[in-house]
Amino acid sequence: MTTDENTTTTIVVREPLDPTPEQLLVLKRYANASRASFNFAFGLMDPAQRRWDRGRDRLVLEGLSWKEANRKAPKTFVPRASDVQRIFGAVREEPMLGPLREGETEYRRLYRWWAGVNAIVCQRAFRDAETAFANWRSSSRRAGDAVGYPRLKRVGRCRDSFRMTSVRLVASDLRHVRIGGEKDRAGQRALIVRLHRPARRLARVIARGGVVKMVTVAREGSQWWASFNVRIDLPAPVQPSRRQKGAGTVGVDLGVAVFAATSEPVLTAAGKVQLFDNPRYLDNARRQLRKWERRMARRYVKGLPARRQSAGWREARDQVAHLSACL
Repeated sequence: MTTDENTTTTIVVREPLDPTPEQLLVLKRYANASRASFNFAFGLMDPAQRRWDRGRDRLVLEGLSWKEANRKAPKTFVPRASDVQRIFGAVREEPMLGPLREGETEYRRLYRWWAGVNAIVCQRAFRDAETAFANWRSSSRRAGDAVGYPRLKRVGRCRDSFRMTSVRLVASDLRHVRIGGEKDRAGQRALIVRLHRPARRLARVIARGGVVKMVTVAREGSQWWASFNVRIDLPAPVQPSRRQKGAGTVGVDLGVAVFAATSEPVLTAAGKVQLFDNPRYLDNARRQLRKWERRMARRYVKGLPARRQSAGWREARDQVAHLSACL
């Protein structure tokens, strides 16, 4: 939405978290619930999508073109996020099948991961699954690279993350965020998590009228981050002053061997400079990434799931995740 004076845009502000060991367990449980919710929705959407694909493929084998087969394929109901949420609400209390284990007096729940977790975490994961299928279906009809078919999220192979709307900055000291919990008293209570640094930038954006729409809490390596999507009305770009217009313009060409080259020499603290050296941060980071990727490959035991790999492999995996996040 654009007006004559302001332009509505979304700004992402990332803040590093400093949770306690007890809070780390809660964040991991929320991330596991988000992953399991995505897989639950995938388990309902994937068979329906494949039934439609088989019907379309039969028409193609009969001689129809892909475009015509897509149009005449038999209608198949593919659940949406709202349908998945309704189905999940009906089955989430189901007990596990089979006999009771030794010492148990009642059946355990089949979907134990949702208990005590804020319901928004599961709802957002259902929407993410719907978006993944929608992006895959539309990728063949628009410009750009094709989007791969959605896949299940596997433990140790996907990023630990969850999305919520009930995360806000504690404005008293700008060093804490409040992560919402369950309304049920038996569920997880709200958390007050400390930040590594004062969230001054986020506070400034909110003070200028920004509204937090969504927050993604994710682990990158060993560090947890909270990414705030803030909707804000920004003023129109400031026009250059008369003095700036009189000084003229300088063209800047960004390169690889040379970081930047200007059309005219620019006065800096080191004198007049026209070619700016490349600091090579990316090359150094990539060198470290290749080193840890080789270690990760050497320490990997084929056939074992991620949870059963060695501590050395997990260390290399965390280093690869940390360096990849820095690139």
